[in-house]
Amino acid sequence: MSFDPIQKTKKPFDPPIAIPKDVAQIIDAIEAAGFEAYAVGGCIRDCLLKRTPNDWDITTNASPMQIKAMFPKTIDTGIEHGTVTVMQNHIGYEVTTYRVDGDYLDGRHPSHVTFTRSLAKDLERRDFTINAMAYHPKRGLVDLFGGREDLQKQIIRCVGDAKARFSEDALRILRAFRFGAQLHFALDPSTLEAARTLRENLAKISMERIASELTKLLVSDHPQYFAKLFDHGILSMILPEFDLFSNEASFAQKEPSLSRQTMLLLPELPKDKVLRFVGLFHALSCDVIACPSTNPWEIFQATTSPRVALATRCLKRLKLDNETIKRVSHLLTHLYDELPSSDPSNVRHAMAAIGLDDFDQWLLLRKALFLVYGPYFPKQKDLTDEIATTYQACMLRGDCVCLKALALKGDDLLALGCPRGKKLGEVLQQLLLLVLDDPKLNTKKQLSQIAPKLFV
Repeated sequence: MSFDPIQKTKKPFDPPIAIPKDVAQIIDAIEAAGFEAYAVGGCIRDCLLKRTPNDWDITTNASPMQIKAMFPKTIDTGIEHGTVTVMQNHIGYEVTTYRVDGDYLDGRHPSHVTFTRSLAKDLERRDFTINAMAYHPKRGLVDLFGGREDLQKQIIRCVGDAKARFSEDALRILRAFRFGAQLHFALDPSTLEAARTLRENLAKISMERIASELTKLLVSDHPQYFAKLFDHGILSMILPEFDLFSNEASFAQKEPSLSRQTMLLLPELPKDKVLRFVGLFHALSCDVIACPSTNPWEIFQATTSPRVALATRCLKRLKLDNETIKRVSHLLTHLYDELPSSDPSNVRHAMAAIGLDDFDQWLLLRKALFLVYGPYFPKQKDLTDEIATTYQACMLRGDCVCLKALALKGDDLLALGCPRGKKLGEVLQQLLLLVLDDPKLNTKKQLSQIAPKLFV
């Protein structure tokens, strides 16, 4: 067996990495056939950070066809680019042949790949130093570009020339910020400057891929890193609507500004895609200069319609799924609903309007708002706390707050003589409104007595 001569950075304190049994077996099988193999990439980065890897990738000098011949069950994941998925105990592990990428003519994908016998050549084509490390149970860590040191320094740095890496694949610009948010790392100055210089190349990237990176950033432990995309002109290539924050007036001319408040809000929300997108757009389109009020709550309420329209337009441009767009728009529509009191009837009507599936999310959003904007509207904060208590009591009692829970159904109304069609739906809605005011009415007997009076 011949291994390519690598100047390893192995030291006595090289950390041992616990490779899963399945991965070790794949590596052993490849090497028993006369080739070499290493665990590589993000799994090594995560192990060095004492994080649990989401998946394990393997790189080897064996060809895809040679890998397929070694294992009983494989999937041709991306065989033209050297990747074969090896199935072990119902789990798939990507095994990729060492390769050198051809020219990136479209700014995203190499026009072709060339297989190589050199691990070093394979590692140098990767995006960031922290993702360009390999590990072998016996030969230890292979770190040719200072990835372990960058982990210690907590920086994101491109392998080799940053402009070359971003010119090859502009999506790496967003990946740099996304890794920064996930790991709470800073971008190396040269990497940051290259990202700023080449940000217009993001126009070459599909919106689906962009949306994936933005979503991962938003649901990370440090979603406030989204502000860095804005600060460095990256966001204007994707969501130019956020440029309106650049010269905004802050509430009552106090700092932090509205855009900074937005970034303060995001970490207060659970790591949920819908909630974080609502948090991102919650202040978008607020014209704090033209609005006569200086009270944020009144400004937010007055600008709900344009905000929902802008958010919907942005999310559609990102080609997010329809369910996410629908829920974000719905929560933004109701986010600043005015509830006159925490009276159970008012709360039940709110639960019906917002929907049981979204009401607890609505409460989480409201509570987060008050953590950030509390000094501007303390009374609203107290009211939301009271609403949350009433909501829990309604849920424990099993109060009816939707048509599904109504004791009288459509077939029952038809049996009572209700006309089919539009009238049937109108009567059901009227009955629900009565039950929201008085849950005790939600019995089949009582509603059957009330319903015929509503048929005319």
